[in-house]
Amino acid sequence: MNLALRALFCLALCLGFVTSGHAQSLGNAGTVEGTVVDQSGAAVPGAVVSVHNAISGYNQSTTSAADGSFRLSNIPPNPYHLEAKAANFNTYSQDISIRNAIPIQVKATLAVSGTQTTVTVEAAAAEALDHPKYGSHHRNAERGIR
Repeated sequence: MNLALRALFCLALCLGFVTSGHAQSLGNAGTVEGTVVDQSGAAVPGAVVSVHNAISGYNQSTTSAADGSFRLSNIPPNPYHLEAKAANFNTYSQDISIRNAIPIQVKATLAVSGTQTTVTVEAAAAEALDHPKYGSHHRNAERGIR
């Protein structure tokens, strides 16, 4: 009986060290939380938000909720590249650094894809010279007439 109690005590003691070591390893793990919105401020549900560390290879991703909110937890301390992607939107990206357990807040604003505006102005020089209001002045100037 005495031997069984000693073995049980040793087992409990070992489990206590293993559990406390695991809890300490997550003590510096960070959290990234925030919202995914469009340019008008409306929530973008279903956006895939991910963090990636190229050196360690660590990846974690989640999908934004109906209100656009997201949360990535237990991220080891390191620098990361964060991306938010949704259909019909350009990808949002930001570099972040997890240093401690204080949550990092991110507001990922997605721009609608294909919404670039291009303005092309074209005019022929002859049209400007032949304009009734301005054309005669330019022709007279070329002839030396005032």
